[in-house]
Amino acid sequence: MQTVTMSPDLVLALRLADAADAISSPAFRSDSLQIDTKLDGSIVTQVDRAVEAEMQRIVIAEHPGDSFLGEEIGPSGHGPRRWVFDGIDGTHNYAAGHPAWATMIALEVDGEVTVGVVSSPWGGFRWYAERGHGAWKLTTRPAIDAVTSFHGLTPEALSCSSTARWDDSTTMSVPPEGFLLGWRSPMAGALAQGTPVTSRTYAYYGAAVAEGELDATIILNGGPWDFAANTVIVEEAGGNYCDLWGGRRLDTTALIFTNGLLTAEILDIVSRHRPEAADPARRNPDWKPAPRDEAR
Repeated sequence: MQTVTMSPDLVLALRLADAADAISSPAFRSDSLQIDTKLDGSIVTQVDRAVEAEMQRIVIAEHPGDSFLGEEIGPSGHGPRRWVFDGIDGTHNYAAGHPAWATMIALEVDGEVTVGVVSSPWGGFRWYAERGHGAWKLTTRPAIDAVTSFHGLTPEALSCSSTARWDDSTTMSVPPEGFLLGWRSPMAGALAQGTPVTSRTYAYYGAAVAEGELDATIILNGGPWDFAANTVIVEEAGGNYCDLWGGRRLDTTALIFTNGLLTAEILDIVSRHRPEAADPARRNPDWKPAPRDEAR
C-alpha cells in the first residue's frame, strides 16, 4: 500500500487525469467523432484538443504563472514550471475504436520532470510517479460507456525488470522497421528483440518498462509530449531514460527507456545507425524530420 503523502502537484496532476478521462471516455466510439489530418500527416480528433484545453484551463485557474507544451495546444507561457500534455496518445487507436490509448501529463520544474501521470480509462490502468516517491499503478475495470473511476483503489508499486543481457531481453522499437525513412528504419529492426505485445501506443510501451513487462522501449519518432510523463515513472521504478546520444533531452525525436541494466548495450547498437549530429530541438508539434533524416 502506498504510504507516501502526495504533493499538491501530484494531486493536481491526478485531478487533471480525472478531467481528461471525463471528456475522452464518453466520446470514445462515438458516431459524432470528428477526425482531421494535421500538417505532419498524423490524425487528430476534437477530443484530443478538448482534453488539452480543459487541463490547461484547470492549471491556469490555480497556477496562472505556469507554462505549457501540448501536442495540440502547442507551447505557451514562460517560467520554471511547465506542464507537458498529450491529450490522447494513440489517436489512431482512439479513432479506430481500439482501447489502447491514454492521456499523458507531466510537470517539469526547472527543466526536470517531477510528476508524471498516464491514464488509460478504457484500458483500466493509471500509472503515476513523483520524483523521489516511487512509481505506482492503479488497475480497475475498463470503462464501458461510462467514466472509469480510479478513486479508492490501492496502488501497486512498480519495479523494472532485472534482465541484464540484451540477448535475453524483450524490447519494443516503435515504429517498427519499414515505417520510417532513412537511418531510423534499420535501427528499428536492429533494436527489436523478443516477442513483445504490439498494436498499442507510446504511453503503454513506456509504462510497460516501469512495470517490468518490457525490458526496454525505444521510441523513434515522437516528441516531448510522448516522452515526459513516462520518464519519471520509469526512473522511479528503477530504470532510466536517455536520448539516442546518451543525453537526457526531451526535445528530441527519439528516446530510450530501459530497466537501467541494458542502456549501454542498446546505446552501442544505436551508435552503429544514428548520425553523429544530434536531432534538432523539437518544440513545434507540427515539426517534420530534417531533410538529412529522409536522405540517409
